Amino acid sequence: MSNWRPTISTKNLRLRAQLLSDARCFFQERDIVEVDTPLLASHTVTDPNIESFTFSHRGTTRHLQTSPEYAMKRLLASGSPDIFQISKSFRHAESGAMHNPEFTLVEWYRLGFSYDQIIEETINFLQTLLAKELLVERLTYNDVFKKNVGFALDDISEPEMQAFALSNGLVDGGQLTYDEYVDFIFSHCVVPKMSSQHLTVVTHYPASQAALARLSSCDNTVAERFEVFFQNVELANGYHELTDHDEQKQRFQKDNLRREINGKMRIDPDLRLLDAMKFGLPDCSGVAAGFDRIMMLRVGATSISEVLSFDWNSS
Repeated sequence: MSNWRPTISTKNLRLRAQLLSDARCFFQERDIVEVDTPLLASHTVTDPNIESFTFSHRGTTRHLQTSPEYAMKRLLASGSPDIFQISKSFRHAESGAMHNPEFTLVEWYRLGFSYDQIIEETINFLQTLLAKELLVERLTYNDVFKKNVGFALDDISEPEMQAFALSNGLVDGGQLTYDEYVDFIFSHCVVPKMSSQHLTVVTHYPASQAALARLSSCDNTVAERFEVFFQNVELANGYHELTDHDEQKQRFQKDNLRREINGKMRIDPDLRLLDAMKFGLPDCSGVAAGFDRIMMLRVGATSISEVLSFDWNSS
């Protein structure tokens, strides 16, 4: 007989419903409008580190969205007010104690919000759902490296970075870029050493890891991107959003060049997003927060399956 039972307990099922309600109240109190965008769309992200689920339907290709970001930005360009969404998102080949290929994101965008304002609001949101007045440590990307592995990025050459990564568990660094070495060290050496007693906000990522964030007006070697961690778990990723159409187009092209080098399929850039940006994406800041991970930390779960009705293996 198959194991038909859910992976979540009744207690956690009730708490999940309460946290979803608390999240909505957080945004409603700030007059942020809830929206609902398609899960299946004609385009997906070009990010070389993310893979989508792709389907064919009547001769057309559709992708399950890895985040509602592109559609939400099109709404902003069309004149929408501040918006949020609690959405199912999907990423291929991401599975484990902290990952499920189908997961829930809380994503929101604030018009006219500065980098510091969106960081503060993200901290408030996480503290609301975690039900804790947590201490907060803010460190730049360079500083968090220096604190946890003893060197800043400017202090080490690429061959030294490669040697450090290989000595700390990297299996094969033959085709990796400098940024990929940095990312490996960050995830495998820096994050595990972060304090588990407070929220750690890592700011000012290298410009080469800007993703969809704008570069700092004070220092174009860093981006106005941040991530928030608690108990060594990444909970949120936010940007002062890039609004420049031409720069975004170039970043999509660079993504695809890296995908080709890595032997991955090229992804056509989302022309509707680019057209929306060309029309005029207003100055805004946005955040994506992993609801299931927040729920895990709230209840002390060791596996994401404990906070999902049915995980990947039981659905």
